[in-house]
Amino acid sequence: MKHIMLVEDEVELALLVRDYLEAAGFEVSVFHDGQEAYNSFTQRKPSLMILDLMVPRIDGLTICRKVREQSDLPIIMVTAR
Repeated sequence: MKHIMLVEDEVELALLVRDYLEAAGFEVSVFHDGQEAYNSFTQRKPSLMILDLMVPRIDGLTICRKVREQSDLPIIMVTAR
């Protein structure tokens, strides 16, 4: 099963997206905090990351840069900016 890491600080939006992805057959891990998301990434490599730019502790752009140093993981950037 493909694993998707969803990093979104708006809880309701994250749960809605998670529900749709799970209904489509994906395993989804949801993170509302950039530090927690990055720590999880280093432990368990997902198949895809959906990443909000404005998350607490470590912003999405920094997470993206750190992930890129280690992996060519597909990343979909999501932002209200």
